[in-house]
Amino acid sequence: MPESSSSTPGTVTERPRMFEPAPELAKLERLVGSWSGSAQLVSGPVEHLKGIMPEHSGETPPSCQGGGNYEWVLGGMFLKGEGWHETGGGRRVEYVEYVTWDPKTGRYRNWWFSNTGERAQGWMSLDPDGKTIRATADGVDAQGTTKHSDRTMTFVDDDTMTWSWSKGGPMGEMKLTGISKRQP
Repeated sequence: MPESSSSTPGTVTERPRMFEPAPELAKLERLVGSWSGSAQLVSGPVEHLKGIMPEHSGETPPSCQGGGNYEWVLGGMFLKGEGWHETGGGRRVEYVEYVTWDPKTGRYRNWWFSNTGERAQGWMSLDPDGKTIRATADGVDAQGTTKHSDRTMTFVDDDTMTWSWSKGGPMGEMKLTGISKRQP
């Protein structure tokens, strides 16, 4: 969309945009919108996580609920994701993520920050079929502990995505799987 400026009172002239978003960014359009979902712990430090995730019964692994929204920002140059998930005991983790195209490397670049002080940066790729997004990131928590994570998001259809997330840190490796649905 051209930017507008007013050269004289009452008149508006169109200014061309200096930069256009990389065409590769359009391939992430299916992420745009509001999402909600749930996750289940598949492996990891279950006893520790039981203490910070919502109560559950029997041998059911800990689970959590969450949601978020993705939108284009800064003239379409970045995809911004903002979201949250409940980890139990009234704990709510909120995050923001930015994704853009890095023309020098030919890959998507992403940055992730949360209200727990955790921050990470990494790379994303899109499978040729456009249905699966893979991301890796390295970062630190508020105490400076190094962490590595891997995410895979697969679109079942335009309104449903399954995903897995593994993360290594001081408690060891943990893996979650989940499903997210687009919200109207």
